[in-house]
Amino acid sequence: MFEERTPSNTSRTAMLLFRVGIVLAFIVFVARMFQLQVVSQSEYKTLANENRLVRIETAAPRGCL
Repeated sequence: MFEERTPSNTSRTAMLLFRVGIVLAFIVFVARMFQLQVVSQSEYKTLANENRLVRIETAAPRGCL
């Protein structure tokens, strides 16, 4: 009455491509983090140090009504 279905070859291929895509995306993210943290470290450290404090002098509004 009921026939047992076997997974089709298409679904196995699709699942394999999905897994490969996930692994490739993970590798790209790790490579980009490595590039930002290790390779470009000095550039971003300099930008952060220059951006840390900005001194702005403003005159006090005295005597104005």
